[in-house]
Amino acid sequence: MRSGSKAAVAISLGLFLAACSSVDTNTPSLVNTLAHRGSPGVVQYACATGLLDFATNGKAVNIYSNKTLCGQITTGISGPRGLAVDAQGNLYVVNAKTSSITEYAPPYTSPPVATFDDSGQNPWSVAACPGFIAVTNTTAKGHGPGSVTIFRNGQKTTLSDPNALLEYFVTCDSFGNLYTQAQTSDKSFVNEFQAGTGKVIELSHIHAAGSAGLEWEDGALWVASDIQQTITVWKAPFKTPVSSMTLAHSTGDRILSYAVSPGDTQLLVAEDGSVSGQHVWFYNLSGQRTGQLPGSLVSYGVSYSKDDQK
Repeated sequence: MRSGSKAAVAISLGLFLAACSSVDTNTPSLVNTLAHRGSPGVVQYACATGLLDFATNGKAVNIYSNKTLCGQITTGISGPRGLAVDAQGNLYVVNAKTSSITEYAPPYTSPPVATFDDSGQNPWSVAACPGFIAVTNTTAKGHGPGSVTIFRNGQKTTLSDPNALLEYFVTCDSFGNLYTQAQTSDKSFVNEFQAGTGKVIELSHIHAAGSAGLEWEDGALWVASDIQQTITVWKAPFKTPVSSMTLAHSTGDRILSYAVSPGDTQLLVAEDGSVSGQHVWFYNLSGQRTGQLPGSLVSYGVSYSKDDQK
């Protein structure tokens, strides 16, 4: 499963130089060099070695260092959606158009080191779990019900809940238990697949008005609602939430995806707003905006380059 022209290079180089014209070239943490790697005509460049932010833009995965665009992944990308990183910093990208997941190793300037085939499905989200990769499929091609594809030791298996029509977001804990945001025709709830196998437990009391993402952080499950603009935090046995936050947002904004930073100090949130437009914002854990990534981004996947979720 492992897997253009001089004019295009010139254009990409020009765009890069324009974007970096305001960057302090004396800053030692930012490598201001270009690396021509991968397919001909694709220019990719190196970023800082510290914490990076990833955000999809519909055609590529943008890479940011200190809120500055410093790189872009295009090779192997086709309709990017969900993102995830593992303990080694490898980045996993869901490609909706090719029904595949591509894996990139730091510093993300080379072609994919692996490609996972999810053909026949409409993949949405990905999680890097202990010993396996999990992918949620909203539906199957031909409008079949949603499912979860597991890639483990070179084998591919499928998990499903017969009561769920759609499977959206996915995360996992340190034991390999899998959690998904599932939907029926009239409600949204969380599914738990124990040890990433076929045994499913419907946590129907963990519900949200619209699926907007799951994260497992410090022994707790973080569940987002795109309509309510809230994130609730649950701990086993998941009877009642231990905390909740409401994001201070503009009227009409809704969460598309989000990620929790290492150390659980801030959130990276992609939003689609009927008034404010599409942006990726930083929030503190009080729900207040503290900054944003530059430009207008319709991003269905965001992530940090490090994950301490366990």
